Amino acid sequence: MTYHYEGTLLVSGVYVEVEAKAEGFYVEGDAFGYGCEPPDGDFKITEVNIIKAYHDDPDDPGDAVEITDELRKKTKRKLYDEDFKED
Repeated sequence: MTYHYEGTLLVSGVYVEVEAKAEGFYVEGDAFGYGCEPPDGDFKITEVNIIKAYHDDPDDPGDAVEITDELRKKTKRKLYDEDFKED
């Protein structure tokens, strides 16, 4: 199965507008209906596209934050806590 996410995350005090894709097994809540979560590794984020990053005002160029490899890594980790929608 494939999934997508579009939204704004707060990552280390920086707002990050992001689009992401994932694949694997993922269901909100109790995955199997038995009160247990899906096994680790069954849901994998395959693509992360950071549109922009900023401190407070997305329309103020002075609030822009450089998109570094570190910010990309933190954003990807944060995405695992978000709800993806099925394609």
